[in-house]
Amino acid sequence: SWFCRMFRAPAQVCGLLVLLAASLNPAANAFLSSPAALRGAQRVASVCAAPDGQFRLASARAQGTKMAMAQMDPVELSTLNLLREQGQKEMHANPPRVMVAGATGRVGRLVVEEIIKRVPGSTVVAIVRNVTLGEEAFGKLMKDNQGRVVIREANLGRSKELARAMASCDRVIWCATGFSGPRGKSKLNLLGRVLRFKIGQLTGRALDVRGPAKAAEIWKKRRGAKPDGVLPKIVLLSSAAVTRPSWPEAKAARFSEAANIPIVKLNPLGILGTKLKGEDRLRASGVPYTVVRACGINATHPSGDLSVTSGDTAIGRINPGDLATVLATVLTLPEATGKTFEVYAKVDAETPTAGLGDWFKTTRGTKTQLAEGLVSLKLDSERTEDEC
Repeated sequence: SWFCRMFRAPAQVCGLLVLLAASLNPAANAFLSSPAALRGAQRVASVCAAPDGQFRLASARAQGTKMAMAQMDPVELSTLNLLREQGQKEMHANPPRVMVAGATGRVGRLVVEEIIKRVPGSTVVAIVRNVTLGEEAFGKLMKDNQGRVVIREANLGRSKELARAMASCDRVIWCATGFSGPRGKSKLNLLGRVLRFKIGQLTGRALDVRGPAKAAEIWKKRRGAKPDGVLPKIVLLSSAAVTRPSWPEAKAARFSEAANIPIVKLNPLGILGTKLKGEDRLRASGVPYTVVRACGINATHPSGDLSVTSGDTAIGRINPGDLATVLATVLTLPEATGKTFEVYAKVDAETPTAGLGDWFKTTRGTKTQLAEGLVSLKLDSERTEDEC
């Protein structure tokens, strides 16, 4: 895809050039003499020729054997590396200015720290309800990273305030939700929050539904209808199990353990369906995105290997720190663009990965291994209804 854009070469020529580059690796010589090499080059050429080739490339393997990264053929691996190089160039050419919505939440405040740590040259715009509280939360981080953390006060449910909050930002990580625990111990406070949430659901203005899509709309107006680059521009923190209340009986029976976890049975205030609507509206926006569906967020859960899967059948837990690492890291991964995935931390490092389809294990905080899990997953646009 890089040759196509730079030299306007036909896709078939690009495939052969990538094949030639791969042949320079002595370890690949045996493979390159096999019929599989030609099939690989043809597949690369067909992917590059597609209108959305730069995004489809990362999921080409998911349509075949879904083997581990170490078993990718040289053509696919070389082409994937070109995609990653383009992502690195995009990141370094324009160091991102990232708006974090919900920056003072239990995950959001850690996301701010992780972006500073993991995305070189980045600036974080932390959106808060109260500047004083924001300064208390990020005072030390601001002092240690002069100019890289900016605090802005905004009501994300109001379009004009959201637009002002996004001024000069080219990336968004959305951790905000209209469904959160009560502030303070007042029962009246809790009742008011519940009523506001229900009114938002009934009117279609719930923050979880409208917020991410509105951010995408603002982004498009400022950046153009056809965004450049291969990296995700909006990362949405969602929840595992959002599709399960609407599963048909056959699927619920097939994945009975996933269908019967407490959050699915209780589904307080219909929150799962509300979050799913928010996902759907973001996916329909046309802005390059990633949806991260966190399994049970638990502050006491130990850090462990991150399990990345798709299909909304995952069961597990993840602590806020590990989740923040994932959210910050996917900003830098072209393999994450256009994909929805579930993630949890698996403490048992002995669990084998062979034969588990979309399930991949990765070391905590390791960008390379997280990418290996993501590259095997299909793009959302290529999934069947049963795979969502």
